[in-house]
Amino acid sequence: MSVTCLFGKHSSRRVTMPVCSIRGISHNQTDSDTSMCRLPSEQGVRAMLGSAVPEDVTVARIQPLQSLRPQRIYQVHLSDNTSLRLVLPPISMWRPLRSEQASVATEVTAIDWLHQVLTRQSSSATPSSSRSARRGSEETSKQQNEDSKTLLRLLPSLVQHGQDTSTALRELFAFYEPSQGTAIALLEPKITVDPNSPERQQVDFEIGTFYRRFLIQPGLVSPTGRFGPLAAVIPLLQSSQPQRAQPGAGGLFGTGGAASWSVAFHSMLEGVLRDGEDMAVVLGYSTIRRHFRRLGYLLDDVAVPKFVVVDAAQDSNLLVERIPDGGDRGIRIAGLQSWSNCVFGDPLFATVFSDPADLPPPPPSDSFLRGLNSTASATSPPPPTTSVSTMTATSNYLSTLNPQLIEALPSAPVRLLFYRIYHILTRIVAEFYRPRPDSTTRELEARRKLNVVLAKLAEIPDDFLCPPETHYSSLPATPNSSTSTKSLSKREYSVARPTGEMSPAKRMRELEMPIPKK
Repeated sequence: MSVTCLFGKHSSRRVTMPVCSIRGISHNQTDSDTSMCRLPSEQGVRAMLGSAVPEDVTVARIQPLQSLRPQRIYQVHLSDNTSLRLVLPPISMWRPLRSEQASVATEVTAIDWLHQVLTRQSSSATPSSSRSARRGSEETSKQQNEDSKTLLRLLPSLVQHGQDTSTALRELFAFYEPSQGTAIALLEPKITVDPNSPERQQVDFEIGTFYRRFLIQPGLVSPTGRFGPLAAVIPLLQSSQPQRAQPGAGGLFGTGGAASWSVAFHSMLEGVLRDGEDMAVVLGYSTIRRHFRRLGYLLDDVAVPKFVVVDAAQDSNLLVERIPDGGDRGIRIAGLQSWSNCVFGDPLFATVFSDPADLPPPPPSDSFLRGLNSTASATSPPPPTTSVSTMTATSNYLSTLNPQLIEALPSAPVRLLFYRIYHILTRIVAEFYRPRPDSTTRELEARRKLNVVLAKLAEIPDDFLCPPETHYSSLPATPNSSTSTKSLSKREYSVARPTGEMSPAKRMRELEMPIPKK
């Protein structure tokens, strides 16, 4: 099969690469990687399982599972009539971006941490002094406990994880209990994308409820109080084999995260820009960096590093199952295909808010917003009071969000523009790293969106949200400063960096140097 690899904006050359296809999943492959098309051996899989299963249990059959995610997923059938789900890294020819590295280790760490926090929350009780306060606190605690139990049911159960030392690649692996449900994009019959269809409304409502349950949990925040990708904040349970620092968490790897959300996001943004520069992708690098220098201070309005699954709402990742005889409302969330794309930061960074498929970008659907803002007892979206098109066109959905779930709503419009830039850049650069037959079409569409967002960002003045005394009073003081933040100009605050925080661009170049062997 022949695919077109683009180099720069106007040049291209054709590269012929064999394609490995497993039940509808295609991986670009070279002849030297032909072995990656094969199923893992039964002996190798049994060695990976180790003592996780009894010694007399053998591997009966290995079946590849259909997935739209880059990781390789297999159903491992055992001789005792049970089965497990095996997750392996993408094939070696699948070139990851910085933000996509160490996905297996990140997912294992995220699931292990979530299990610990939610298990503790589901059995905790909050004492109170007064009777009325105790009653209100007990009701809140009871609801949080119930939500914790619901989220625990959506998490996969980790059985075994480690590194396969029997092969030269020394790949990371993870075994889970089999997941229920099917990714929406693979569901048959398919769910329509029309937001007015009853089944799509139910799915969107379930997604909104899913996010609300995560955001109201007091324990689902950064355990260290720092911001950044999960791989930067929490030590990974599995270490990768190469003897070099993993840049998968941007320039924050090995630092424990950043003290502020602006520094953390700046590091991730620099990561995808560096990915583009490495492949000589033509982009407005200086323009994007200039806008962040102007307005990046607004990201420091986010003071609580909340746990966010960035791509949980995507049809390729969200697992659902249909309820027999449930009619149009007979569908529910069963979990996620992958839990590897997680950050501690602003909930608006999730793609359901900041990476819409349409242009101009609409806000999330009414059903999603009703689920996000719903009471705990609600199980289905109430009938809308107005049509979706009318509501999204005539009202600012940000004003309907619960400020207890989403912080600093006044600066949210600008933050969303930066997040959209990040997600669009990721799409553009990914087409150069992993070209497909329709990469040119995808790239041009993403570039069109990027131009629209940059034009909107250019219209925002440096002194957004005036007067300064009302805005800066909510921002953290700059360390080692003898003056209050109120006396700082926007430009001064935007470039101020806490003591000890290295520039994300410089930090990334330093951490990508090979680690000398001892």
